[in-house]
Amino acid sequence: MRQDNLFHDDLAQEFYGLDSETLAVDSVSFTKSGKMYRWTVNDGYICAQLCGPSTQAEVARHFGPTYLVAVELDAQSSCGTQLCEGCGPPLGY
Repeated sequence: MRQDNLFHDDLAQEFYGLDSETLAVDSVSFTKSGKMYRWTVNDGYICAQLCGPSTQAEVARHFGPTYLVAVELDAQSSCGTQLCEGCGPPLGY
């Protein structure tokens, strides 16, 4: 895959969950073409192709996060506050 395809394929949805090893919050992005991307510090972007009917099950199977929450990209800014409620004040305050 050419690198251009990653940047020109529209994002459709994101999942947030807990990394099963570190318990840190992790995210996986889906594109409209059915590709899943997860950023890692050591390996950069890891890509997998969606091959089942349940996006949540595919995220868990490929990348292993638990307690998944799906966020539509339109609602991301308003949901970010709700997801982190109780975590302390937002950055910048």
